Amino acid sequence: MMDVFKRGPLPTLVSVVTTVHNGVVNAAPVTWFTPCSYDPPMVFVALKRKSDTFKNIEEHGQFVLQTVPFKFAQKVHNLAKSLPREESEIVHEELWTVKSKLIEVPRLAIAVQWFECRAEPSMIQLVGETHAQVIACVLEHNARVLEGENEELPLLYFGGLKYSRAQKSIQVEPY
Repeated sequence: MMDVFKRGPLPTLVSVVTTVHNGVVNAAPVTWFTPCSYDPPMVFVALKRKSDTFKNIEEHGQFVLQTVPFKFAQKVHNLAKSLPREESEIVHEELWTVKSKLIEVPRLAIAVQWFECRAEPSMIQLVGETHAQVIACVLEHNARVLEGENEELPLLYFGGLKYSRAQKSIQVEPY
């Protein structure tokens, strides 16, 4: 039953969550996230309970949720490697970070869109055996203007080792 969501094709947008512990920036790819409130702006993220990312959020309450471009699919996939907590996945993948505006956790310089978040302990739920559910307030958000190249479009995950890119958006008529 564990692989029911990995059989695909159930495309999900890929984000990376960055956190900090003892000065080390941790990064993990995440596909289970969504906005869950407009006012105040909040996001929902499901994280592996045993991950450094989840431990860091439990301890510090801060993280950046960010979408990333398709052209970095392999590097983003590699961020899921299990490393000792005192080692940064970002350093291993030769990525770099940019200082956040309102929190101490930096974001990835490659981010397409980002949300600086704070999670209160009361908004962290341990439901199920594998993942924890985190609801966090969005303190700051922004996006960079895409150059229009297909390689810059956001990364999608299709389960297993399959990735794709989002397509350019279309506009429909009002109903």
